[in-house]
Amino acid sequence: MQDHASYQTTDRTPTHATIRIDIPSTEARTVLDAVYAEYSRELHIPGFRRGKVPRNVLNTRFGEETFLVESRQRMRETHLPAALAELDLHPVTRPEIVEQEASPSGDFSFEASFSILPEVEIPDLTKIEAERSDAAPVTDEDVSAALDEVQQRFATLSPKQDPIVAAGDVVQVADTAGETWSFRTSDADPMLADVIGKSVGDTFSLSVPDTSDAETPSQPVEFTVSEVRSVILPEIDDELAKDAGHESLSEMRNVFREQMSAVRADAAKARTHTNLLDATMAKIDLELPPPFVDELVAEEREQLIERLQASRPGAAVADILSEQGETESSLREKIEASVTERVRRELVVHALIDHFHVNITDEDLTAAAERDAERRGENPMRYVARLKAEDHWESYRSSLAQDQALDRLAELATLREKTTPNGVSAPQDTPEADEVADATVVDDGTSSGGTDR
Repeated sequence: MQDHASYQTTDRTPTHATIRIDIPSTEARTVLDAVYAEYSRELHIPGFRRGKVPRNVLNTRFGEETFLVESRQRMRETHLPAALAELDLHPVTRPEIVEQEASPSGDFSFEASFSILPEVEIPDLTKIEAERSDAAPVTDEDVSAALDEVQQRFATLSPKQDPIVAAGDVVQVADTAGETWSFRTSDADPMLADVIGKSVGDTFSLSVPDTSDAETPSQPVEFTVSEVRSVILPEIDDELAKDAGHESLSEMRNVFREQMSAVRADAAKARTHTNLLDATMAKIDLELPPPFVDELVAEEREQLIERLQASRPGAAVADILSEQGETESSLREKIEASVTERVRRELVVHALIDHFHVNITDEDLTAAAERDAERRGENPMRYVARLKAEDHWESYRSSLAQDQALDRLAELATLREKTTPNGVSAPQDTPEADEVADATVVDDGTSSGGTDR
């Protein structure tokens, strides 16, 4: 007679497993006795002291099945996690429990069936071919564009002598209720262009949507120009550089060039990594368990529907989807495709991390974060503290592990130069100048480029 619980896998496919757990009668009786003892201690039944209520009295009051059900539940809660750990199985759906018929000996047995994620078989990585993305060199024009962004950030406002609104002016307008708005005009924006050519005191109308009711058509609202101010741009010189936190204009130019180069190098590396991962996934046949995918799809669909309903209170979901050219069926298909692709990518990435034995220690993570902070022009200690405070520390670790695994893959794979359909090398992508300017200037609130109310 066995004197301890035993665990075994009775059925397993790449995406499903069934295990059997057998618990000996000695343990089953011990757990059942403990349940009876707890009820006896916790109940007050006239004529009996606490902890001394006979079992037959408890059975009469609650039914013997009550105690059997609870004892079995406790054994399942104890042994299912232990069995999964011993058998190295990781369910991704809630296990379905099937209890076996009671044994004459008093043993208790049950089976648990659940979905599991498939194991990823890494292909021959030396046969992976992918397109390499190269970073475009930083030109003087790129640096000048970044300097122009800084110049815009430190612009000042001055009342116009000529009160006629021109493109680029900052205008204050008031509606009939007396509420005021300030914005910078632009002839590239049809709505903002309507005020160009107006003078202080002139009125004009704009079609403003009713944000409280999406079904109501936009209504014309009358505004009056109350103030016009010119945007005065500072000279791009050492003084501007000092205002932006740099020692000199030359130093600011060098910082911009270095940071733009780093941004482009990171972006090019990320694109190459994406290409490598796509090429690797194309060589891996990875089927996901349908119940697991269904659960994820249902969860994402519910979140999406909640956002749609919040954006259109009172509107039927079917009507909102119809306006976007979607149906419930097409929406589910798109969500399922997105979920499947995301999970497959995550599985392949984790398999590559394991394959290359990538391990990011806390010291590695801190050093990487400090390097990133310096490139961003931030204080390293504050940057690390913010990552931890905002619960991004572990996701940052995962990102770093993925980068290192894909770096190792790049060393083994064949990387081709990016070309156009006619065989000519393709132009490299470049980031916007304001991305770098934003990263190197502290905004002190003097910018006139935004819209304030």
